[in-house]
Amino acid sequence: MGFDEQVKMLIEEAEIPERLSPENIAVMLKEKTAEKNRKEIKMSSAGIKSKNRAVAIRSAAAVAACIALSCGVTAVIQNNNRPAVTNPEYIQGHKVSDYHDVYSVIQDTIINNPADDGIGWGEISNDTVYPDVTEIEEYGSRDYLIKTFGRTAEDITVTDGKNLYCILNGALNVISAENGSMTELIKIENAEKAPVGMYIAGNRLIVVSNNTVEVPYTAGNEVAATGESGTADSSAETTTAPSLPETVTQNNTVIDIYNIADKTNVKLENTYKQNGAYISSSMNGSVLYVVSNYSNFRTKPLDSEEDLDSYIPAYYTDDGKNYVGATDISIPAKASNNYTIVAGLDIEKASPFRSIKVVLANGKSAYFTDNSVYVAGNSSGSAFIAKFALSAGDVIAPIVATVDGQWSEVTSIDEYNGTIRISTSSVAADGSKNGVSISVLDENLIPAMSLNGLCAGKNISAVEFKGNKAYIIVPGENEPYEVTLDGSENVPVAVSDKSVYLYKCTDTEFLGISAKTDENGKAEGIVLTMYSTADGINFEEVSSIEAKGVLSAALSGGKLDLRALLIDSKNGIIGIPTVKSDTYGNSNLYYVFSYKSGEGFSALGSIEYTDLSKKYEFRRSVIIDDTLYAVSDGRIVSARISDIKVIETFEID
Repeated sequence: MGFDEQVKMLIEEAEIPERLSPENIAVMLKEKTAEKNRKEIKMSSAGIKSKNRAVAIRSAAAVAACIALSCGVTAVIQNNNRPAVTNPEYIQGHKVSDYHDVYSVIQDTIINNPADDGIGWGEISNDTVYPDVTEIEEYGSRDYLIKTFGRTAEDITVTDGKNLYCILNGALNVISAENGSMTELIKIENAEKAPVGMYIAGNRLIVVSNNTVEVPYTAGNEVAATGESGTADSSAETTTAPSLPETVTQNNTVIDIYNIADKTNVKLENTYKQNGAYISSSMNGSVLYVVSNYSNFRTKPLDSEEDLDSYIPAYYTDDGKNYVGATDISIPAKASNNYTIVAGLDIEKASPFRSIKVVLANGKSAYFTDNSVYVAGNSSGSAFIAKFALSAGDVIAPIVATVDGQWSEVTSIDEYNGTIRISTSSVAADGSKNGVSISVLDENLIPAMSLNGLCAGKNISAVEFKGNKAYIIVPGENEPYEVTLDGSENVPVAVSDKSVYLYKCTDTEFLGISAKTDENGKAEGIVLTMYSTADGINFEEVSSIEAKGVLSAALSGGKLDLRALLIDSKNGIIGIPTVKSDTYGNSNLYYVFSYKSGEGFSALGSIEYTDLSKKYEFRRSVIIDDTLYAVSDGRIVSARISDIKVIETFEID
């Protein structure tokens, strides 16, 4: 499986068959002759009802860090020395005491009230899915905007300073890299896992993978495996229960910990697995935190409280399968059928698992700070934010709050002076997006302020927080809209003629990328621009340089993936992959530029190959000593940094 397919799996979960829709499950299960007695759960009405909507369940997950055109993805926020917050009960929502609590809520949400206004399967199916744009030419007239957040350490290509560790064509490749000469040391393949990122910590390599399995679907005790006639209640018309599938798809997130002390004999030390498609992770020293979204695909109808596989997420260690404990599950006032799962691991321990916490909420994006992870998503017609405090591998039960708007491609989270700011899409009465909402909460997620309908009617691409202001980026407009976070909206502030949504290279210099177009608006090149700023708000262009081609799929594909860029601020090196198409195929290029303060950009050179297959598009690059290694799924090219003269081309089997 190629990397594109792996990414697609992360951002799009399997579709639930029509026969497993909430209303059809209700038909089947209401054929029971008697209703089991259940304990009453006192929650808001919005938390125990569901809406009768479409059946496609999709969990959009951010796989790549620092994406600009899709802001609702992982971003590492630098905010040092902030104490962890103890979660107050009054905003915690319902604390689960046993599995009966969870069972009752899900039964009421999905089965008993499938057509009422509230949350449940319908809420998940109603989430807007933003499709990736696959045709590179469609980006010709757009500006490419780069977030100022730092990149995450997780990537598909990492190095220990002597060797390359690359995820290529679904396999883990360990390659010796010495002065540009490359030798394959080991290749690890597993058809059951799709690796999506890695970390290096000392003599250990941590590989994050998605694992998709087909789970047999079994009919409930009162429902046959094929359609039967029955009634939802004694007064209703006769209804035919739908037939059931043989299997359903389930996603898991897998963490493999390898000992790489001997690069020719890489040993698997530990494997940890938790239910749910991978959203994000962050590593601090030897501690790894992992976030996944479990869509609760059922192995049978939810007709027995004892069938934990039907509604309780699990995790797997050396001790085998473990269900998440009831006291580790939180149910917010507006519950969902999806679980957000956060676990802490210490990879240096013989048994890495430290803790796990779960909230019954449909998390889509994760934002890590030094001692917390914020997860955002949609819940019952509004966005939600959950804050999990983190400490030495321990995960604390989350605080959960709802905010105005909907989670979308403009969603971003930021901490500032003891407050949390979150941007969402405003929603009009007809359900359409209508500008931006910005909510400000204190560190306990108690609302302090909400601004709705900002830039209403405009196509918003991003929201950037700086100080006590937010900057709303509107494609096609030269200047962002400035919003002072005391409730007032100002006219656009003059900052630059292109964009303030830039990658921070130094404390005062920021890099931006834009498309160069011909007279017909067709993309014909890339422009890199360096901006200087004294206050982080007002920017001045100091230098620019052009490259041929358009951004490769590694950088675009609907989102701008910062990790495909090489930004070496220490040595003043910037690398960028591009693609040119002609009658002979695609020219895959990797440009390398030098940048020095006071002198500007200069071109060091480029690597170029003509190929028919997209697997040769450059996706990553790293520098070891004075050698650049440009990596694609089909080949790795080494070149001297001084003049980008190719040293060796290493073909990937």
